[in-house]
Amino acid sequence: MNAVYEGLVDAGSLVELIRISDEKLSSCVMCDEGWGDCLKLHTCRFGDDGFTTLQNKIAEANAVAIVTPVY
Repeated sequence: MNAVYEGLVDAGSLVELIRISDEKLSSCVMCDEGWGDCLKLHTCRFGDDGFTTLQNKIAEANAVAIVTPVY
């Protein structure tokens, strides 16, 4: 993860590092059998637990790098 981050910064990119494991995200309650406001409006009817903010950041980004460990 650090190598990707450092490479992007060295290349002159504006980078925001988000660690999903540090976020306080709630489990989806599957409103309307999963076809509720999240599908139609791209927002959660229970408010933003952090997921909507992440969703918006991804939508606004020019590029996204998802890095996961391999065990």
